[in-house]
Amino acid sequence: MRSLPDTLQDIGATDFLSLAKSAGMEKMLSHNLTIFAPTNEAMQEFTADLEADNELANGLDGERAQNEVYRRRQRSINKHDMVLAHLTQGIHYASNLHDEQVLYTLANNSSLRINTYSTLPPAATVNCARLVTINQHSVNGVVHTIDKVLKPITKSLADLISSDSQFSIFKQLIGNADMLNKLREPGQLTVFAPTDAAFRSLPETVLDALIEGNACLESVIKNHILPNVICSAAVQGKARTVNLLDTYLMLEKTDEEKMFVEESEIVARDMVGTNGVMHVIDAPLMPEEAKPVKEVLDSHNLTRFLDMLEAAGMTEELNGLSDVTVFAPSNEAIESIPEDVMAKILEDTEKLRNILSYHLVTPSLKASDINNDHIATTRSDLPLRINLYSRTPLLAALMRHGGSQGIRMTAGCSPVSTLDSRACGAVVHIVEKLFVVPKESVMHHLESKEDFSIFTEFLKNTGLNNTLTEEGPFTVLAPSDHVFRALPKFELDHIRDNPEVQELLIKQHVLKEHICCTGINPNTWLFMDHKRALDGSAVHVRRTNTGRLMAGPARITHCSAPTQNGLVHTVNDLLVNIRPRRKFGAEERVQRPIFSTPGLQFIFG
Repeated sequence: MRSLPDTLQDIGATDFLSLAKSAGMEKMLSHNLTIFAPTNEAMQEFTADLEADNELANGLDGERAQNEVYRRRQRSINKHDMVLAHLTQGIHYASNLHDEQVLYTLANNSSLRINTYSTLPPAATVNCARLVTINQHSVNGVVHTIDKVLKPITKSLADLISSDSQFSIFKQLIGNADMLNKLREPGQLTVFAPTDAAFRSLPETVLDALIEGNACLESVIKNHILPNVICSAAVQGKARTVNLLDTYLMLEKTDEEKMFVEESEIVARDMVGTNGVMHVIDAPLMPEEAKPVKEVLDSHNLTRFLDMLEAAGMTEELNGLSDVTVFAPSNEAIESIPEDVMAKILEDTEKLRNILSYHLVTPSLKASDINNDHIATTRSDLPLRINLYSRTPLLAALMRHGGSQGIRMTAGCSPVSTLDSRACGAVVHIVEKLFVVPKESVMHHLESKEDFSIFTEFLKNTGLNNTLTEEGPFTVLAPSDHVFRALPKFELDHIRDNPEVQELLIKQHVLKEHICCTGINPNTWLFMDHKRALDGSAVHVRRTNTGRLMAGPARITHCSAPTQNGLVHTVNDLLVNIRPRRKFGAEERVQRPIFSTPGLQFIFG
């Protein structure tokens, strides 16, 4: 084996060897060292870049300077430090190098960060310079060649940003978000840094809001930071990576070697710090979380809801809210309301504001934050009940909320069709019905409807009316007066004369559960989807193949909007059970006159 200088000569790293000799450092190469030596092509490219950057900095290329989003500063080199930045004590063969390993050079102990990437072919980098050849042995060390010239790395990412006036806005925003220390601490990060010129491309109102430190500032900053080091050598074609928001960013390198992150072009690459790497971009990466609520509603074409907000004078108020959930009705949901009804709503500003405030919930709720029967507090100070329903009752016990497509969500019994659109300080869910501001209780609902006068009479006679004003939830399957008047007179008279019979009747028609019609499954299997009534009996609630909603033998003819403690659905029959009875050795199905209870079977034979 030969000496390190001879090895450099043999493998063609002659320009680096010449630089070392001109800096009077040939004797240094007699120590036990590992050298990351730039190839001759890398040295030539470095010289060309240095000349071009200095021309720009000196204003010799005015046309290019005007088009530069990031202005390269004039650079000078210290040959001695430059050579030392490629040398580290000891012998480190390629097999000893591993991802995120940090070595220290002879140049004031500046750092060398090793990264490995599963590209095709696999790539390894040192301070983002790709390893070209490895393990060139010598009597006192080893040489690896790299495709870039290294410089001493002594500044953290925070220092790189702070020391360049072109990042003054970015530095201010990072400070306002209390994240400057994170970019100073040891670690392995990637920062996509927009220049001041890039930030000024934003609408003035958006930039002003960020500088003032609005609710979405932290999300904006985190969207620009990755929890690992991604050098430009790691990107081939398109690749996804995860940022500090736990959301994906798309990276792309084109055939022309241009690089992009999302829609922003990377105009300066691989600016290495002691704790990671920085790439300069020509436009900020604004996440959904940073967009005004109005812009997110616009993006979903929720024009009718926006018109209602405008009519109520609530657009700017909504944009100013933080930590809020918006349940936004689709255009179809609003257009399904009769025109005369909608016209009256729009004419009454106070009523309109109350309705819209009922669609706004505090705090912000993602789908993963919600369990069944979640009670949310709205801006109208009224509760909103959110339910989760399994599409497949048989498998319900096997499903985990949050990951299964078998779960449907309703809010105020309206199907939620789109989940988790993020906005500045808000989460937006799209619903398929306009919410109705709820009555106080199911009892108040029954009392307000003349068609339930007989059922309401029985409730009051038995004292169960007080039960239906409690917290609940309840689902009342309420027979209308027409159902009772269709009974033979002696049966109706007997019910009216017997409070015990009335209580049995009521308890069989009240379920201790919140059952939205949109949550009823299309299922006719008798052993599934049974709900428990107050008397303990089971009521089979299902949706038939033709789309009808059934509760036991009765059809649900009208589904109510929710009250604060439950629902009132209208049924067209009393809930009676059909059970088999043996007669002359054959099985005959016999319907009891009104109830399945032993007491009434005795009364009516």
